[in-house]
Amino acid sequence: MILLHGKPYPVSVHGDFHAWETHGRSGEVVILIDRSDALDGLRTMFGEVRQVERLQNPRAAPEEQDVRIYLARGPRVSLDSLWPTIGPQWD
Repeated sequence: MILLHGKPYPVSVHGDFHAWETHGRSGEVVILIDRSDALDGLRTMFGEVRQVERLQNPRAAPEEQDVRIYLARGPRVSLDSLWPTIGPQWD
């Protein structure tokens, strides 16, 4: 496993990072950065989800002006089985 400052290298569903997959991570504790309307969907995937921060920047790109940071625990399904259902939707 690659470590970054003593922590596991992050996995991401953003863009091409999605193709790198989960590297077998359990997903028992996940930090998610998402839109404000993501909470209900996240609660279907994890047993516990709470918002821990809100970032607002009117100068950012429109989709990045109001984002939330969530802490999720207890995935309802394995991260590996969830992975193909999340991530970029390219046409």
